[in-house]
Amino acid sequence: MRCVSDDAEALRDLLDAAQEPGWPKYIDNPFEDPSPRSRAKHLSHVLERLNRGQVDRHVHFGVHEKGQQFTWSAVD
Repeated sequence: MRCVSDDAEALRDLLDAAQEPGWPKYIDNPFEDPSPRSRAKHLSHVLERLNRGQVDRHVHFGVHEKGQQFTWSAVD
């Protein structure tokens, strides 16, 4: 479980992007950076923070399709 503070807007945007469609395997990158490269880097950075910040690590998030999407998987 992860508690996300109110000032962690990027993390909330990412989790909302997964929650709204019901946690499909592949989720579109929710960030709207000016270039595809900066958009992919933004996603990668936020996923890294999300993975690192989990207390009990049950889910791993990763970049997919060169930052156009992200994915998640259960961790045993």
